[in-house]
Amino acid sequence: MLLFSLWFRLCACLLTFFQTGISQLKQMLVEENLQLVHSACEGTASELVRKFRGNTGPSRIALPLNETDLNKKLEVELDLMLSEYSQINGPFSSTDEYKDVIKTLKSRLLLVCEERHKDNVEAYTK
Repeated sequence: MLLFSLWFRLCACLLTFFQTGISQLKQMLVEENLQLVHSACEGTASELVRKFRGNTGPSRIALPLNETDLNKKLEVELDLMLSEYSQINGPFSSTDEYKDVIKTLKSRLLLVCEERHKDNVEAYTK
């Protein structure tokens, strides 16, 4: 009976040890996965900002242009970039990483829009 009791305690200790190890491993893998999601979303966002710059640059949009037309063209391109981001990273849309990066992406695209408006004003003054 004593041997059974010792055996039972040993098994209980081993079970607790393995459960703790598995929980720690699971947490580590979840964190690593979220870092990978963030990296993937950031990579997509950077590529889309580069693409947006090209699609709205002087080789694609002849300046000067009236503000209404410029806004329409920028808005169409902005919507395309956000749509493409959502399409590429859709499987991650429930994560905070996805949501954080799309906010940053919107801000970065809006900065490019501001640059294009400044370029347009400069083109009118020439």
